[in-house]
Amino acid sequence: EGALISARGSVLGIGSDIGGSLRIPSHFCGIVAFKPTPERITSKGLCIPRKGNKSGQKIIKAVAGPMANSVQDCEIMMRAINGPNISNLDPYVPPIEWDSKLANEGPGRPIKLCMIKTDRFFKPCKTVERALGMAAKALKDKGHQIFEVDCPDFATGFEICKLYYGQMAADGNMKGFVDGLEGEKLIGQYKRLKFFADLPNFIRSLLSKVLRLLGHVRHSNLIELSRNGGTNVRQYWSYVADHFEIREKYSDFMQKNSFDGIVMPPAALCAMPHMASKDLTPICSYMFLANILHFPAGVVPVTKVRADEQSYFDDSDLPLDQRCMLAKKARQAMVGSEGMPCGVQILTMPWKDELCMFAMKELEDGLKEGDGRENFIPSIADFR
Repeated sequence: EGALISARGSVLGIGSDIGGSLRIPSHFCGIVAFKPTPERITSKGLCIPRKGNKSGQKIIKAVAGPMANSVQDCEIMMRAINGPNISNLDPYVPPIEWDSKLANEGPGRPIKLCMIKTDRFFKPCKTVERALGMAAKALKDKGHQIFEVDCPDFATGFEICKLYYGQMAADGNMKGFVDGLEGEKLIGQYKRLKFFADLPNFIRSLLSKVLRLLGHVRHSNLIELSRNGGTNVRQYWSYVADHFEIREKYSDFMQKNSFDGIVMPPAALCAMPHMASKDLTPICSYMFLANILHFPAGVVPVTKVRADEQSYFDDSDLPLDQRCMLAKKARQAMVGSEGMPCGVQILTMPWKDELCMFAMKELEDGLKEGDGRENFIPSIADFR
C-alpha cells in the first residue's frame, strides 16, 4: 500500500497500526501516515490476524488510520470516517466528531513541542538526524516552539521494547500468530523469530547471559522477554502494571512541561533491503512508544538519503550497549541507500488527534516554504 501510494498509483489508503504498521512503510516510502488514538475510530470490520478473527491481547490496541501523499488528504480521510454519527454506529467509539477547523488552523497559538533525538536504544542514522534538524527549523519558521530534551529514563527504548515484546509475545511460541495461519507456512522473515520463540527456557536464559558477556546487550534483553510455553500470569500482570505506570509518568512529563507534542525519529534507519527486517525489527523501537502510550502519531516525509550518508556509525561512535551485531546489520543495511526517503514522527497526547494533524500540516507547509523536501503532491482537495 505504501509503495503504491508513493508511486502515485493510489491517492489514499487505510491500514492498521499496533506496532507501526501504518507508519513504518510510510517512512520507508516517503508518504504521510496517521495513527489515531485507539478507539477514536471504530474497529468494526478491522481484521485480526488470529484464528477466528479473535485475540486476547487487548492492552496494546490496534487502530486503523489513513496513508496518503499529503497531510491534507489524511485529514480528509479522518473527517470522513470520524463523522457525527460514528458513535451511533459503534457505541464503543466516544461521541467526538472530527474537528476540521482545529486540524487545519490549530489552537490559535504557537504549539510547544519537545524533540527527542534518540531513545538510547538504537541511535538514528545520519539521515534521520538531519531530518530532525530540518523539521525543527521548519516548525520554528512557522512560529512554533521546539525544545530538545533527553528521552525520559523511565521510557528509553530498552523499557519500551521490554513492555512491547513482553506483552505482544506473552502467549509464547508465536502461538496466536501460527494458529491464525491455519496451516499456511511461515515466510522466511518469521522463521528466525519462531526459532527463538521455541527455544527451551533454560537455553534462553543461558544464551541471554552469554550474549550480555559478549556485549550484545540488546539481544540479551530481547531474548529473555518471551517464554517457551508462554509468560505466566504473574509476569504478565507485572508487564501490564509497568505499562500503565509508564503511561501515567509520560502524561505527567508532558503536562508538567506544557508540551503539546513530541517530534522524534520514526525509526533508526531508512528503508532497508528486502529480508533485512528479520534482523532489524528493533529499529522500530521509536514506533512502539505511541502504541504503548496510546498517543496519536503521524509520519511526515522530510528528505532523502544523501550519497555521503550511506553508512551507519562505527562502534567507536556508539554507546557501549549499542556496539553489537545490530550495529553491524545496520551498517550493511545502509549500503546503497542513496535516494531512500526519510521522515520524522510527531506524537500528541491521547484524544488530541486534530492537534497532531495540525502539527504535521505545519511541518509539511514549513518544508514547502523553506528548503525542505521536493515533489510535494497536490492534495485531492485541490481537484474538487
